[in-house]
Amino acid sequence: MTVSSLISDTQGDTIVSSGERFELGFFTPNGSSDSRRYVGIWYYGSNPKTVVWVANRDNPLSDTHGVFAMAEDGNLKVLDGSGKTYWSTSLERSSSMYRTAKLMDTGNLIVSNQEQGNHSVRILWQSFENPTDTFLPGMKMNENLVLASWKSYDDPATGNFTFQQDEEGMNHFVIWKRSMRYWKSGIAGKFIRSDEMPSAFLYLLSNFTSTTIHNDSVPYLTSSLYNDTRLVMSFWGQIQYLMWDTEKVWSLIWADPRDSCSVYNACGNFGSCKSENGLVCKCLPGFKPSSPENWNGGDYSAGCSRKSGICGNGAVSDNS
Repeated sequence: MTVSSLISDTQGDTIVSSGERFELGFFTPNGSSDSRRYVGIWYYGSNPKTVVWVANRDNPLSDTHGVFAMAEDGNLKVLDGSGKTYWSTSLERSSSMYRTAKLMDTGNLIVSNQEQGNHSVRILWQSFENPTDTFLPGMKMNENLVLASWKSYDDPATGNFTFQQDEEGMNHFVIWKRSMRYWKSGIAGKFIRSDEMPSAFLYLLSNFTSTTIHNDSVPYLTSSLYNDTRLVMSFWGQIQYLMWDTEKVWSLIWADPRDSCSVYNACGNFGSCKSENGLVCKCLPGFKPSSPENWNGGDYSAGCSRKSGICGNGAVSDNS
């Protein structure tokens, strides 16, 4: 796409990457019964569409008269039939005729400018640095990258869960449920079921730059092994790693948190968690639920408090 070029929803226009791996265009989410329209990127030929990125996720159009255009100011924009902007790359205004947008075979949508002096190409904006809920091979996780879940199965609006690098730094990750820490790697159980898997996962998140340990049980890792994989922050709070398998379906390789006990601080302070129990949470010996009513209703967030003072004369026995 170049300045003043566009794709029209009414005409059913789309952009397909050169190797026919990804497609960009207007869509209505699978299962949705209304007329909400979004601009997104999905795997080419997927049916139903496997969407990996959405431009106007929080600001859908209400009809099929929208366009996706490289506007005269040099920005990619989603516009309605009257020219109102529903989404923009928000770059500094430029009327350069050398500014272009291209959908790559990696699934990355890139806005770039060809420098007139040395003919080099300078990337100004890319969807890989502005993701929605999906991490694709070629992206790199850093302190600025955040995956935000959809609101629901058929609503790509920003949801309740986000996945990002933890403040502890590289190789530490966290899921937030709104402003509450929901899951943290390496805290509740193993990060991944196999002890050998974390290096493979970190290799993907590092854009294939991390050092991996090889042994007889783990194949030598190369970026080509990840061609048909994706990482998704689901709307119900799991970070999921999926692979396109020989049966032509997306297979779930692993997910975390795997159960209620994998959730960060699932039983609150001084509570213990066992997912196989009928009652998931129990207070440690000498402690009782801080909020019995909430506790009995399945809300364990308040945790447990000591039954009595440690040294008080009126101390109550733990067996009471």
